[in-house]
Amino acid sequence: MGQISVAFPEDIELEEDHEMRFQAQMEDAPKYHLEMMFEAFHGIFEEWVNQIDIDAQPVVLPHFDRNGMFLSFNYTETLETLYRIPKAQINYIHGRRNCNQRLVVGHINNLNGNDFLSEDPMIYEYEAYDNIAEVVNEQQKNISEIISDNAKYWSSLTNIDKIVIYGHSLSDIDLDYFVEIAKHVTPDVQWFFSIYYNNPQERDKEISRVKDFISKLKLDASNCQTFTL
Repeated sequence: MGQISVAFPEDIELEEDHEMRFQAQMEDAPKYHLEMMFEAFHGIFEEWVNQIDIDAQPVVLPHFDRNGMFLSFNYTETLETLYRIPKAQINYIHGRRNCNQRLVVGHINNLNGNDFLSEDPMIYEYEAYDNIAEVVNEQQKNISEIISDNAKYWSSLTNIDKIVIYGHSLSDIDLDYFVEIAKHVTPDVQWFFSIYYNNPQERDKEISRVKDFISKLKLDASNCQTFTL
């Protein structure tokens, strides 16, 4: 019997190679561009923070104690410059500008790439969305590490009898810090929460926000008050 040999044209191999390269690019390109974007974002953000002008008259703050301890979520030296608080009394939990350290900026969401797939995804979409989720998740605040690094600070709060919170959103992203504070102070500590509103509807939302926060921290509501900024 004779033998039949079939030779596939070289252009078919090139086509397959092109398809594989296209798939690899579609999988990797989003990750590459996101990494570049986040790197640029951090640089632009820190540049913006460094340019913030705090040359202003200090606002009179209710319950303000210059001799107290300060936990600042602010990246600027406002407390030092405007309120003459010694730096030794301030813990800049997410860093302070112009101190040769990267400022802590991030989120607490954990993305799953599969949640973003279309109903009939292309083969490259699985890897692409996994890569996207990986890069975005790398931008999470490592709050557990920050809390661990500040162990001595939390332990120093045992004699605190009053906690005043100015201008914080009380959002979940920083909740664990306040949980840590609540663990280290006595149950009868007095908590004061600032609120800001322009009308009765906004006031109701502010009060609801504070009540929700008090509930999450499992504080005694009788030890909690609000005040207006």
